[in-house]
Parts: sequence; structure tokens; C-alpha cells
Amino acid sequence: MRKKRPRKGEVKKMQSQLVNDLNTIKPLKVLLVDDNESTTKMLSKYLQVPQGKYQIAVASNGFQALDYYDKFKPDIVVLDISMPGMDGIETLSRLFKL
Repeated sequence: MRKKRPRKGEVKKMQSQLVNDLNTIKPLKVLLVDDNESTTKMLSKYLQVPQGKYQIAVASNGFQALDYYDKFKPDIVVLDISMPGMDGIETLSRLFKL
């Protein structure tokens, strides 16, 4: 059984509804954790391209990440594995315990 194609008016209505739905979605909170400042700048710049889609916080080490995680409550954490002080594996382990 073939699906019927929507009419032109229906397509416009569906597109309009999709745009309205996308505009009401709250921005995702992203916590970037890396001791390399050029990496976090590049990722921040990349994520800022779709205006208003991401709120970004940057931590330069694992200890700072734990503090920011508690305050910022991110939806996504981008974590470097190799960092001085507390590496990414230890940071991740502690984040799971929060």
C-alpha cells in the first residue's frame, strides 16, 4: 500500500510547524573539558555556529570540570582523557558518582 503524498498546503503547514518546534527547543548545555586552550576555543567556535543551540562552559582540568558540572548541569560533556592533575578517566569516574 503506497502512502499518499501531502498536498502543497499541507507541506507548508508541516514546515511551519517544524520551524516553530525547533525554535521552542531549549539550548543544550555542553561542558568542554580540556587542558589545551586551542582545542576548547576551536570546539566552542564550532558549536556557536548554530546560534542559540548550545550553551557552552569550558573547564581546563578535571577538578574544574567537577565543580562546573555541579553548577552548570550540562546535557553533554566532552572530556579529554589526557590531562595533568586528574586525567579524563578519573574525572569521568567521579562524574558518574555525582
